[in-house]
Amino acid sequence: MVQRYGSGAQFKGTILNVVKHYRNTHHKVADRLFSVDGYARYAPFGCWLPDNERLRALGEYDPDVQGQWAMGSDQKFSDLHQKYNVSHQLANPRSGALNRQDVEGAKYRLEDRISNLVEEFMERCPG
Repeated sequence: MVQRYGSGAQFKGTILNVVKHYRNTHHKVADRLFSVDGYARYAPFGCWLPDNERLRALGEYDPDVQGQWAMGSDQKFSDLHQKYNVSHQLANPRSGALNRQDVEGAKYRLEDRISNLVEEFMERCPG
């Protein structure tokens, strides 16, 4: 893509998202991605994002305009937490590559997982 369009974009890694941890297919993809060969080829980020209705709706938020929402809204909110309360608890799977219990415990706050991904992204893409 860089050669075709002359972009300066560089591949920095893969983020698994819209993951349904109870689906066998998603476990197989995660196992391959987080394998030794997968780390070398795909550089996966440490956390993955679940399939979650609240996360799908985050695309409505326009961060460039404080409290403004794409698609229009009668109510304006100053941040994502106020709008979607993304800090609800979700359960980590008990086994496989998607299991993050050693880092996050049996349950995790979605808000914390998103923050961890943003932090890791900023480390990989400084400047």
